[in-house]
Amino acid sequence: MAANGRRFTPAVTLIVAVIVVAAPTVKATVNQFSLPTHCHVYRQPGDLILGGMFTIARRSPSSCNFTDEEISLGMLLPEAMAFAIQSVNARDDLLPNITLGFEIWDSGWVEDIAVGVALSFVSDSPLGVSQACERGVNRSKVVGIVGPESSAKTVLVSKITQPYQLPIVSHWATSNELSNKARFPFALRTVPPDQFQAGAIVDLLTHFSWEYVAVIYTVDSYGIHGARELISQAEERGVCIALSAPLSELDTERDRQEIVLALKRLSFVRVVIIFAAGALPYSFLQQVSKTDFPYKITWIGSDGWGYELPHYGLEDLVSGGIFTRLNNPKLPAFEEYLNSVDPRLVNAAGPWFTRYWRRYLDHNCTDHAPLGTCTSQLSKGYSATYNIAGPIDAVHVFAHGLHSLLTETCSSGSVKNCSSMLDQVDGKELLKHLLRVNFTGATGPFNLNEDGDPEGMYLFTHLKQSHGQYDFVNIGKWDSRKGNDRLQLGIDLIQWSGVENLDSKPPISSCRQTCSAGYILVPLEQKCCWGCQPCSDNAIILNGTECVSCNLTFWPNDNYETCIPIQPQTIDLADPLITSILAMAGVGFLLSCLTGSGMVYYRHSRLVKATSRELSILNLLGLGLAFLVVIPLLQPPSTVACSASEALISLCFTLTYAPTLLKVNRIYRIFSAGKRSVRPPRFVSPGHQLAMAAALILVQVVAVVFAGLLQPAVPALLFTSPPSDHIELYCVFSPAFPGFCAYNLLIVLLCCYFALLARKVPDNYNESKFIGVSVYSSLVLGIAVVPVYTTASRASQKVSFLAIAVVANSFITIFFVYFPKLFAIRFQARVHNQDGEPRTLASTLGAGNAR
Repeated sequence: MAANGRRFTPAVTLIVAVIVVAAPTVKATVNQFSLPTHCHVYRQPGDLILGGMFTIARRSPSSCNFTDEEISLGMLLPEAMAFAIQSVNARDDLLPNITLGFEIWDSGWVEDIAVGVALSFVSDSPLGVSQACERGVNRSKVVGIVGPESSAKTVLVSKITQPYQLPIVSHWATSNELSNKARFPFALRTVPPDQFQAGAIVDLLTHFSWEYVAVIYTVDSYGIHGARELISQAEERGVCIALSAPLSELDTERDRQEIVLALKRLSFVRVVIIFAAGALPYSFLQQVSKTDFPYKITWIGSDGWGYELPHYGLEDLVSGGIFTRLNNPKLPAFEEYLNSVDPRLVNAAGPWFTRYWRRYLDHNCTDHAPLGTCTSQLSKGYSATYNIAGPIDAVHVFAHGLHSLLTETCSSGSVKNCSSMLDQVDGKELLKHLLRVNFTGATGPFNLNEDGDPEGMYLFTHLKQSHGQYDFVNIGKWDSRKGNDRLQLGIDLIQWSGVENLDSKPPISSCRQTCSAGYILVPLEQKCCWGCQPCSDNAIILNGTECVSCNLTFWPNDNYETCIPIQPQTIDLADPLITSILAMAGVGFLLSCLTGSGMVYYRHSRLVKATSRELSILNLLGLGLAFLVVIPLLQPPSTVACSASEALISLCFTLTYAPTLLKVNRIYRIFSAGKRSVRPPRFVSPGHQLAMAAALILVQVVAVVFAGLLQPAVPALLFTSPPSDHIELYCVFSPAFPGFCAYNLLIVLLCCYFALLARKVPDNYNESKFIGVSVYSSLVLGIAVVPVYTTASRASQKVSFLAIAVVANSFITIFFVYFPKLFAIRFQARVHNQDGEPRTLASTLGAGNAR
């Protein structure tokens, strides 16, 4: 089996056999849609013919009288191809003495018609559309096909033309599938593959931080492969695809409604990408318009749809959307050419443009108007709204490839003298030259790589509303050749979600909560969704997902980004409580001095002598020392201040209660001995009493000195629990301090014991009762303070309660033991006893001990 003088391989034979087997079905389809030639074909003769396949009508027409609504903007593409061929024919440096002709067909929106058109180009088979419509039409050799625009059609047509080694150059087939040269060796294109378009869309998503999106795609080569590449690149860049749903021609309205409802349930998805072509995306959006969404969706469209939004009345729904568009600059030369066409002239324009012109552009023009006065009135710049540059560049790819092939193969070395070899143009050899073309086309410098693909450059257009009108405006571009700078956007031109305020912010499409400082992101049950979880107060945030605790002496900064040292706090002398304690200590020390002065002044009074004036002086020294304890205790902690505080606290209590113990013991012994004998007990003289007091005090002094030398009190840091940014510096007393306190506690307990025993002394001497009240109060106060001191979480609390306890205890002793004596001495109030004998208050307080 051979064609064009070439022998088929077994694989090619198999493909052709399949086509022959399928002949009845294809023929039936062709016959169903076969129309008169002038409805489907646009011809111009030439030495070599380029076939053209374009989708003109929105559906496959069943007669010549298809309605105006069925004509799409695709009717401009045949004129672009015709314009490009005329431009090539007018050049002397490209294919000189050789005229290119064309045969352009409306291949419809269904693949069946495309099959018939493809067969018309490759053979004289009765399956071809031209043979079904027109018998016996002679034409020159078809050396290539421009089109089709659909990836699905291109896949099918390339399989049909491949056995005949007929190259095709599509102007709009972008599926990655066609880059596989093992499967589609003769399929080339003037548009970049969808891997570039997917990269452009993903760059757009990441630029606006849209990380939670949905993808809708059509079930065809374009949609499936484009969506697969888009999802792959998006996931590599950290963009989560919350929903991926296909659209099929077989879908019912209920199927589309289920997709819409699934999209509505994903309330955090505010950006939806539609990677589709044909009429399906419009049908889907019509279903969306019937659903009440509580928020506005920003639609991102691929280059395969969006051009006919006005026809479906979907501008309001899609306003604010962004679409990728192939690099299609304005072509003033083509616009000038098309505006100069008068369709009433023979072969002046294709049948589709003629119909479009007559029905839309100039209703006042009739068949009786003078020739040349009914030219089209298309607005300036329309050539940039559709992919006009695609077929123009495709024609030039064939022209330059043919020129290169003929230059190489002609024996004369000149294309001008090579007309006799035109019938010998070999598709396989032509393919090699097509892959090597390098020229300046409608989109700029143009060349193909080894897969037959050009570089990727896309424009971003934005649908915005202005003064009640919807318009597409260019907002930027994406160029794969620019590396890291490949995305360029004019954000100021964007009008988000149809709002006329250009200062509005981009929508947020993320299922990730915005966490405040101190919180980390944690995954939620819903796919790709993250919530906020608090870290501990002393932890910083790493990478937004990890809590790391600071050391005890450090605390997070306000942003929880780093740990900073905590400045230890000491007692604040300006604190009202501390100021009050200092004032009380000052008053107490003044009172102790006044009390001591009074005791010295009245040292010869019977009452002073009766209360052991020597021991009283020691006791007052201890009270004065207790008031002075506050000074080192409230100072910033240091080794000296801490050691002084420990020593003064221990000694002041010993100086206070050792004399008190001897006094109350002396009273008890005197009155106990008086019941048995008139002789006083031993060791009750002032000398003995002072000696015993000195011994008791010396024990404490020696212990305090040795402890201070061996292990002195030192300042330390007090940490709160749980940790906080507040650390206090306080004094940690030596391990011997509890022993000092136990020693003083023993003395106090003995005081309480003997005060209790001496409670029954005669009524004319009741100092023991005042001493008892003093020591009882001191014991209760100590029991209350100790647990508070040990459990307090703040150093200021510890120091404050300890200082209050020491000062309060001294006040109790002064008020209960010494004030009554001095009052009685100073003010001699007369009272009478039960026998009616006059006596003084002084005699009541202690006259009985004056003997």
